[in-house]
Amino acid sequence: MENLREHPRFGKMYAYVLDNIDAYNLPKDATDLEKINFIYSEYDREYINKDWHEWWVDALEAYLKTMPTCTNYQFTVGYIMEVGKDWGYCDVSDSKKSWKFVNHYYYILAIIIIRARRILMQQNSN
Repeated sequence: MENLREHPRFGKMYAYVLDNIDAYNLPKDATDLEKINFIYSEYDREYINKDWHEWWVDALEAYLKTMPTCTNYQFTVGYIMEVGKDWGYCDVSDSKKSWKFVNHYYYILAIIIIRARRILMQQNSN
């Protein structure tokens, strides 16, 4: 079973997403799949604008922008840029690239959550 945190290209991203899920209703030893499923259940419980979005990734991005209580993702521009630097997307010499990352931050998080769930569910079914 592959550990998402050790993925050669996306490991830092998976680790950030998984480690910043505030699964307050889950046990301390909750699995990554349980954490991801917790976000999905909180989305279903909390987000009222589900029908406004044509695509699931857009709906999840919009939900994450509401700063749900089930996550601890950075939300200020400075901290988002720090995350981008850690992931290799933001560079002080290229402010255009940095702002592009900031503008797409929640979309990227949504994609990572969706991909992580798909991978973890596939691993769990084997």
